[in-house]
Amino acid sequence: MQRLYGGSPEILLDDTDFEALRQVVAEAQPDILIGNSKGYSLARALSIPLVRVGFPIHDRFGAARVQVCGYRGTQMLFDRVVNTVIEKRQAESIGYPYM
Repeated sequence: MQRLYGGSPEILLDDTDFEALRQVVAEAQPDILIGNSKGYSLARALSIPLVRVGFPIHDRFGAARVQVCGYRGTQMLFDRVVNTVIEKRQAESIGYPYM
């Protein structure tokens, strides 16, 4: 099901599986995915960056200690999301000459 709020789509999936999710994500073409390590194959197949959050995260060192709740956790999560977007933009462009 898809609803529009202020011009932006909100996609709600109810009682679904990863194949249905793959189809919806491929159709929506998001800039970024946020989820656990189980989203890696989907992110890779569609060339969409994945910010790993939640459980399980089994392909990153120290993931169990990453704080995502509260004020400090929200700041850290925001930084991770923004840095992932910047990294994707850099990879798609000529990059920055000073980096």
